[in-house]
Parts: sequence; structure tokens; C-alpha cells
Amino acid sequence: MKHFKVMNNREVKNLNFYIKDYYGSVLSKNYLFLQKKDGKVFILSKPLPDETVFRLYINNIGLYLGKFEFNDFRLSIEGSQLLKPVKHVIELLDIKQVNDWMQGLNIELNIQLKKGYYAVRHGSDYFGTGHYKEGILRNFVSKGRRLALKNLLE
Repeated sequence: MKHFKVMNNREVKNLNFYIKDYYGSVLSKNYLFLQKKDGKVFILSKPLPDETVFRLYINNIGLYLGKFEFNDFRLSIEGSQLLKPVKHVIELLDIKQVNDWMQGLNIELNIQLKKGYYAVRHGSDYFGTGHYKEGILRNFVSKGRRLALKNLLE
């Protein structure tokens, strides 16, 4: 796991404070937090893996929680599903918007919000995080996770 750094207590505490303050959610302390050099944060259930794992070159391990970007923290799809944010959430109103979002398209919104990251949901389902700016919700669904160009949820 030479690509990963185990986050210390102070870093985990700061991340949890940010998540609670910005998204209104609390993350359990029963996880081991790992951070890659590019800012991606992964969580593993405790106890620690065997020490031999820390000498391996592993690209990904655990659940991808999110990424530090520009002094903010952007939740992954799984991170948003785990935390179920209650603050900074944009509700997609219809299935067409959900289809567009999961196909990787940006969403035009007729609402005025503060610029920043927002969790995206439809009903009780969460679909990751987007960046809102000037009426556009920018999509971060990676190309490998995007769904085909057909009606997905009908």
C-alpha cells in the first residue's frame, strides 16, 4: 500500500468536522482512513490489515469515500450513499434528470444556490456529488461508471 498514507487522528477529526459541518452527516470512527497522493480518501473497517499489505503496490483498497479538491471534499457515489447528506443536497425532480446524470451529463437547474459541491439525490437514492455554478450542476460520474444512452430507470 505504498500509494496510500494512513490518516492520523487530527486529519480524520478535521475530515469528520468538515463532513458534519458541510453535509450534515456523521461518519463512524470505526474505520481506518487512507489517503492517496491525489487527495482520494478510502475507508476500511478496522482492525488494520496485515503489515505485509503495507509493502504492496495496491491501486485501490476499501471504499472510495471522496476526494479533497480546492479546500473542499467531494463525495463519491458510494460516499454519498453511506453518509446520506442532509445539507448541500440537490434533489433531481424527475427520471429524465436522473437518466441524464447517470449518463454523465451536466444538469441545468432553475434555482439559485451558492457555488460549491452538492450531493445529488432522487427520493432516497443518492448519486454522488456535483459542482453547482451559475445554474449548472457539473457531473463527476466517471466514464467507467456512466450508464448507456437508454432510459435507465423507467
